[in-house]
Amino acid sequence: MPRRTRKTVIFLIFVMCVESVYIALFQIKHYVREMPCGQQLADLRNKRLSINNISDVQGDSRHGLSVTIAHSQSNSTKHEEDEQEMKQQKSQDVSREQIFKKRTDLLSEQCKLYTSSRRCLLQAYGRTIVDEAHKTLYCEIFKVGSSNWHRMFLGFVADVTPRFRKGTAEYYKRLHTYKGERAAILRDYTTRFMFVRHPFSRLVSCFADKVDQGPDVDFIERHLKLIEAETGTRPEYLTF
Repeated sequence: MPRRTRKTVIFLIFVMCVESVYIALFQIKHYVREMPCGQQLADLRNKRLSINNISDVQGDSRHGLSVTIAHSQSNSTKHEEDEQEMKQQKSQDVSREQIFKKRTDLLSEQCKLYTSSRRCLLQAYGRTIVDEAHKTLYCEIFKVGSSNWHRMFLGFVADVTPRFRKGTAEYYKRLHTYKGERAAILRDYTTRFMFVRHPFSRLVSCFADKVDQGPDVDFIERHLKLIEAETGTRPEYLTF
């Protein structure tokens, strides 16, 4: 092999070796970084500091006293954390109450603007089904799956019939019928739920169900009377 060629081959081998060493070092560095060694070292350091703190508190042979002091400090920290969490929860509750009050006030104001009687019924007790067996309250909103929930509640106690809403009333009472017990029920029945839906979507669903697809004569007549009472004019039919 010519001398020039031999030098070239040696140089290439040297370059390849250097490159291999560099790649190996890079992989080792990446592996070490991914290993939980840093966290383990930090944990060991924290444990050592804790041991040092305990040994500083410890005096003579009173080991029990030192442990008690250390535990007391730990309990004090836990107590402070609990107090902070309670303050945050209380702040959230106040914020939530303010939001609900604003919504209620807005609803009341708009209701008074658009009703002739200027009287708004914002109580939901008449719409709330009480399940005493399961300590559950369900606030019913029409066109938000309320029919299926009536079937569900009725299925707990009886066979579901076509007139299941009246059947539900035979087994479950509404919250407004509980006079003296209402506060206790609201306090003790921790499972309380309702479902909501966009109001325009509810409106479209109601019109399609009650007026457009298989008209509900009783529903239409009842609302024609309401329109007549509000406006003084009775329309021929309900329109969207």
